[in-house]
Amino acid sequence: MRTQLLAANPGDLPRSESKPRVYLLSDEATTLLQKDGAGFELIQFSGSLPAGDAGRGVIVAGNPAVFSKAVGEAVAENRARVVYVLSAGEATVPPAAEGIPVFAFLLSPLQPVVLKSALRSAFENLELARSQAR
Repeated sequence: MRTQLLAANPGDLPRSESKPRVYLLSDEATTLLQKDGAGFELIQFSGSLPAGDAGRGVIVAGNPAVFSKAVGEAVAENRARVVYVLSAGEATVPPAAEGIPVFAFLLSPLQPVVLKSALRSAFENLELARSQAR
């Protein structure tokens, strides 16, 4: 089964209550999750998340462009977690990551079971942080 990747203005996306949202800015993660990511709503990351609970999710990126002020704010507000994919030759964290918490670093080539485990853990962490803030 192939999962469709949504590409849209984040504010225009309907909220799916049944599937956690995964925002993708990694070709490798996109390919893996499109093959077997039926448990997630897959969305191409456009650089920002909708305000409030509407855009809550996990961002999987392999590009330092993900480390923006908007993403930093979403993480601080417990609306997002970042899973960053380091390329095989990349031995250090990109300097742009400074000041933005990253939930997990994964090393390419990605293994489906590892990626899905990291996503489940990130969603659990997000929910725990949100419940403690209430």
